Amino acid sequence: MNRLICAALAASFATPALAQQTMPAEGDAMIVEEDAGALDRPAWDTGIKISVLGGYEYQMDAGLEYGGRVAVHRGFGVVDFRKPLRRDLTMTVRLAGEAEKWNFSGSTIMGGINPWDDTYNWLAAVSFDWAMSDEWTVHGGPILRSSYEGGADVGDSITGGGFVAASYRANDDLLIGGGFGVVSQIEDSAQFFPVLILEWEFASELTLESRTYAANQTGLQVRWDAHRDLSLSAGAVYMNDRFRLNSSGFAADGVVEEESLTFFVRAAWSFSAQSQLVVRAGLVSEGELNVNDLNGDLLLEESFDETMLIGVSFRHQF
Repeated sequence: MNRLICAALAASFATPALAQQTMPAEGDAMIVEEDAGALDRPAWDTGIKISVLGGYEYQMDAGLEYGGRVAVHRGFGVVDFRKPLRRDLTMTVRLAGEAEKWNFSGSTIMGGINPWDDTYNWLAAVSFDWAMSDEWTVHGGPILRSSYEGGADVGDSITGGGFVAASYRANDDLLIGGGFGVVSQIEDSAQFFPVLILEWEFASELTLESRTYAANQTGLQVRWDAHRDLSLSAGAVYMNDRFRLNSSGFAADGVVEEESLTFFVRAAWSFSAQSQLVVRAGLVSEGELNVNDLNGDLLLEESFDETMLIGVSFRHQF
């Protein structure tokens, strides 16, 4: 979530995080994203709609500033349950998870070859979308997540918060809106973050979209609807995330803060009315790995070189 999922939520729902038509967030696998168009007022349907997404992402080997190298494998999954409560009010429940495998090589400044290994991210969120009119919709809800290295105290990695936002459908070509959210952080003060909502078809088959995946991710992309079943996109996403370390390795019970800016391209193929396959590639830049002790005090700042990222995901709606 680390991006995951991340995660996405906040805006995801409000906009994620998973659905981009429900697809996963670029560069953070848990992440997961959702098209701003998903914010439109839903049709009245008393049944529960279920959307399932899963995928894999590989952040290629990159050199560390003070020696050694690092690569990351990520697997993620998201399940959304969407239920109309009445004609103008819809509730969405999102459950998401991500596992990361960090592969360090060479001698690093962070206390050995493997300062940390497997990390996990879990997220649960509820979003309410209230269509006040044909033009205005209000979004909001709580978020709960946990990010930690295997073997760490899960209870010490739980954070939570919520968001509120509003969107305005100006016309068939423009959806715009925004809001804010606040979430607690591991060994740090609460974080306030903006919720950005934008879907602007500025030319035929070309759409500019915002992406606020959650407190830890936000970005923009331009989408080209090349064919009824195929869309191509390019954009950028900024990610900032924290996870708890275990007590047996480097910086025992400490916290790692990860930060990066990813430029990406992606292709989404809807091979049926319910299923979509997405492939993507990106350049991860401005990578930082800051390590804090168990009290949140900074121990060291490490950066990593630019590197490539590739990923694939599959989404199905029931």
